[in-house]
Amino acid sequence: MSGKSTNDVAVNANDFSFPQWEVFIQEKSGSAFEHAGSVHTADKKMALQNARDIYTRRCEGRAIWVVQTENIASTTREDEEEFFDPAVDKIYRTPNFYKMPAGRLAEWCSKGPTLEEDLAMTNISLDLIGQAEAFYTYAATISTTETTADSLAFLRSEREYYNNLLVEQPNGDFAQTMMKTMLVSTFQKHLYEALSNSNDETIKGIAAKALKEVKYHFRHSSEWLIRLGNGTNESLNRCQFALNELWRFTNDLFVMNAIDEELNSLGIAINLNDIYNLWKLSVDEVLVAANLTLTNDDNIIIGGYNAKHTEHLDHILCEMQYLQRVHPKASW
Repeated sequence: MSGKSTNDVAVNANDFSFPQWEVFIQEKSGSAFEHAGSVHTADKKMALQNARDIYTRRCEGRAIWVVQTENIASTTREDEEEFFDPAVDKIYRTPNFYKMPAGRLAEWCSKGPTLEEDLAMTNISLDLIGQAEAFYTYAATISTTETTADSLAFLRSEREYYNNLLVEQPNGDFAQTMMKTMLVSTFQKHLYEALSNSNDETIKGIAAKALKEVKYHFRHSSEWLIRLGNGTNESLNRCQFALNELWRFTNDLFVMNAIDEELNSLGIAINLNDIYNLWKLSVDEVLVAANLTLTNDDNIIIGGYNAKHTEHLDHILCEMQYLQRVHPKASW
């Protein structure tokens, strides 16, 4: 009898004359399938058998997918820059800006230097969560796609976040947390004062309410820095270290793009450069009172508006998004 036997086919299953199949393995029930490798064989049945023999010999998987390589759509190296650049019509910078420091301050819960300060930092975190929720809810209502405040907050990857780099930095010690809170809340204070005159009634209302909160955040963090800066050499040195570490991210607060310019021309948003001098004056007053000095203004790091983040964003997103990703549409 002429023709190849089943055994002949099995022996030659990885001959490159056969089509290539990509193999995906699921390690345990409910987990994602991960690419394991590829096989060359005549058909999908034989591809599954070869994938089982090659990639799950020691019971590494619970299920196998195979798909012919030519049927997979993929990007090319030439597409990389254009394809992965963030879309300018999906900017959610403002709520991101409040969500991140809220998450960082929440990490201090039960770890504050005193019970009163523990409660103060947690309350500031809750204020910022409320502000982020207000902006996310408004963004969802005017979005051209079907989305919700929760999906915007919890179901985007780090390449879809446009927050400033400063707010994603780790807490560090108490001095560093107060320094970051002061730099951010000073910016928020002047931003909200300006947005209180926005032509958009919703933004105007959010800004007016939030302004009262961030004024307290600024006063609280500033008073702590002045107290620490006029305390011991240790507390002064820690504040100076915090300033040196965080100052390089402050220019990122004032970066704008074409959408900002358009919203500014419509009277909805503001030109961030208009509040820079006010911000710098307020910050300088605190630094002088705290005996702190700007020692290096050259090492400037920006990128948040282009979704180019520091390594710290991934870690905080893993924790903040865990519940929504493991239990989709979970509710209290």
